[in-house]
Amino acid sequence: MKKALLFGTVLFCFAIGALAMTNYRSHNSGRLLFEEFFEATPPGGYGTQRALGAIDQNNTDASILRQGIKYHQAGDYDLALVSLRAYLEGNPVQEEKAVMLLAAGAAMATGNYAEAREYVDELSESAPSTIWYDALLNLRAEDIQGAKASLTALTGKNSERSATAKELLTRLR
Repeated sequence: MKKALLFGTVLFCFAIGALAMTNYRSHNSGRLLFEEFFEATPPGGYGTQRALGAIDQNNTDASILRQGIKYHQAGDYDLALVSLRAYLEGNPVQEEKAVMLLAAGAAMATGNYAEAREYVDELSESAPSTIWYDALLNLRAEDIQGAKASLTALTGKNSERSATAKELLTRLR
């Protein structure tokens, strides 16, 4: 009798756990997809960032930027974000939006999603990299419709993320 009661209790707990997990997945599907598809490496890699790092060697701001890029490439996104923030504070008008893209990636990697959103919103809405980060931030916020809109826009562009956007769109349906 005790074994049957113990077995029944274990079975009941397992069923409740499975139900809770299903409920968690259905209510956090965007966050789970964000975690699966987000990479802090900027779309297109670090090619543009190498050019940014080569600017005036004696300029203090350039040194801060180069350090931020090095931290980003090393995967130390906390320190990268500190350096990139400092650079952006000293250079609020950006001719080259790649710095903001790097800062957005570092902010997302460190869980600073509101800050990442600010950087993405300042970037060109038509750039594939911006659309990709916008879609990811929408997923993280559980704005599935917003993510679908961004991903649909991205599939129409000739971008390295187009195929990934199509895959993600099929997973959202």
